[in-house]
Amino acid sequence: MKKPAQQVAIGKKAPSFDTQTIDGKKVANAELEKYAATVLNFFAPNCGHCKKQIPKVEKVRKQFADKNVRFINVSQKMRKAFTKEQVLATLKKTGYEGEVVIDHENKIGGAFNARGFPHMIVLGKSGNLEAVNRGNMADLETRLTAQLDALVAGKAIPKKYAQAPASKSNRRPAMDLVGKQAPAFNIDTLDGKEVSNADFSKHPATVLNFVAPNCGFCKRQVPTVEKIRAEYEAKGIRFVNISQTMRKEYSAEEVVDIFKTKLKTNLEIAQDNGNKIGKLFKATSYPTLFVVGKDGKVSEVFVGAKPNLDTLLKERLDALIKG
Repeated sequence: MKKPAQQVAIGKKAPSFDTQTIDGKKVANAELEKYAATVLNFFAPNCGHCKKQIPKVEKVRKQFADKNVRFINVSQKMRKAFTKEQVLATLKKTGYEGEVVIDHENKIGGAFNARGFPHMIVLGKSGNLEAVNRGNMADLETRLTAQLDALVAGKAIPKKYAQAPASKSNRRPAMDLVGKQAPAFNIDTLDGKEVSNADFSKHPATVLNFVAPNCGFCKRQVPTVEKIRAEYEAKGIRFVNISQTMRKEYSAEEVVDIFKTKLKTNLEIAQDNGNKIGKLFKATSYPTLFVVGKDGKVSEVFVGAKPNLDTLLKERLDALIKG
């Protein structure tokens, strides 16, 4: 069974990728052995944190210009698509002068589990993933310099610099359920069909999408889930939107109008009055999407309207279908 991108770990082989820069230079796994290290910095042109982070990356890039380290900024799509000219104009304003790859479909970013931006991957000449730097870290220049100094010297990156501990403020409680049995629950859809733990064994996977009718991010995410539903429902996957209350109460009719009529989706809908089930699943923000296997265990959790949700969710569902 193919490992999903999120399971790629420090010290393991990098996911397969093959692309080229805007100047036509090859960027692929086979190229890694030519360099002491390769830095892939995933960013979005409309990401404020990225615009603050890239100048730091440029400073380090210049320090290692003559040390056989390759730096590549990989442009990702976040809500809005940008042309090559717009991407380059954005990078010019940050002062970045290195190589650039445009990954319009976030395929490479998805393979490296770049769910938020900026997201930096440091690869060694062995082809292994050696370090991950997420976000606009305050100590990024220090960390990245230490990482590259070690790789240039042919040494292992010190453990404290290989991967920064996840920020507690950024970690969602729902993610703690991954690998565990789903909480015991029972609810009926608005069409009168039961959704419960007992139903999981009937499907290769069940998608439970906790959403709120007045949530802007949900309205961006649900159409993406609908596209996947249209393809994967025939493969036995069950998709259920579980409506939550966020500041304002909505009637069942209003919920249907928003999710089915206005957003034109056909996912089953259940209304979770009082957010009782949402609380069991620790869904503290919306959307929060759970993928539950037929064994009843939570296989993956996606929080927010991820720009590469299409790639990540399909990959997880394909793995569960194959068993």
